[in-house]
Amino acid sequence: MPGRGRPFEKGKVSNPKGRPVGSQNKLTGVVRDLVTPAAPKIVKKIIEAADTHNDAHMQRVFVQHLLALPKFVTPPIPNFPLVIDARTAFAEMAVVIQRMARAELDIDSAGAMIDKLRTLVDTYARVELQQEVEIRRAQEEGDGS
Repeated sequence: MPGRGRPFEKGKVSNPKGRPVGSQNKLTGVVRDLVTPAAPKIVKKIIEAADTHNDAHMQRVFVQHLLALPKFVTPPIPNFPLVIDARTAFAEMAVVIQRMARAELDIDSAGAMIDKLRTLVDTYARVELQQEVEIRRAQEEGDGS
């Protein structure tokens, strides 16, 4: 007999053939199908209004809503650049932002690329710093002998 605050036994599902875990609401699918074809045009207009016209409301929409909804699309990372050091990774971030502004990349793909590039910048910077530290230690040991 379950306890007073627990009307069902722990771990026992009352409807084992119920809705599968992870299945989406039908309305979500319908809305996605309606919005997806028009999304690039709408996003381009929002970016244009936010940037060109310095529209504070559109800037807020861009940051709060467009950047906060990556779950609609799982982005591939198209044409990911070859990065060989922190400086080129940092420069590629600017290129990605420019491509997004020209609507060559959707926001989700650009965000994914920026995240990966930021990781590369951090990694390369750490490696370069470690190499610099090792070079200086070797110089100090050479001067001290």
